[in-house]
Amino acid sequence: MHIIQMVSQASWFHENNLMTLPHVERNKLFIFNNLKFKKGKVENLPQLLSVYQQSPNAVNKILKQYFSADEVNKICNHLSALPLVGLELSVRGWWADHPQSEDQRIVVDAYG
Repeated sequence: MHIIQMVSQASWFHENNLMTLPHVERNKLFIFNNLKFKKGKVENLPQLLSVYQQSPNAVNKILKQYFSADEVNKICNHLSALPLVGLELSVRGWWADHPQSEDQRIVVDAYG
């Protein structure tokens, strides 16, 4: 993700990865404050992708207020093409309350 952002948009890896989307620049990041992710606002690309997967029409509606129809189409096509990566982790070890080794599943929230 960092290399794509740095090369394609000549931006540093610490800049918001929402700017990897077509037509999204620093001055338009406020737009994503109108989208809700869990109990807060959308702050990064994985969160936006999660919201888009659940409710593409809501994302489309908000984007249409700030971008042309062609730009919205490009942004949504880009979101549709991004891969979703699932991640499950477990740790094997000896825990204080169990005498034998045991796997403990770790819940990972990939969307922040």
